[in-house]
Amino acid sequence: MKLLGYLFSAVAIGLGFYGLQIMYDNSYSAKIVGGDAYNYIIYATRSTAWLVSGVISAVLGLSCFVIETLAVHSQKSE
Repeated sequence: MKLLGYLFSAVAIGLGFYGLQIMYDNSYSAKIVGGDAYNYIIYATRSTAWLVSGVISAVLGLSCFVIETLAVHSQKSE
């Protein structure tokens, strides 16, 4: 369970950095449509989706650590 927690934590960090990279990509090749405002809306939506996925992974990872800790403490008390 602890390994799964570390895996979810690593995925959360990766998704967070990827979401931030998408949000602040100002290169010319990053233009999707002709208008700048539309591009900002599209990239804000995409980066929000990646960042929310990272937060969900972080919550899952922390849940795995909490479950592992509770299991260890319940075994010690028996």
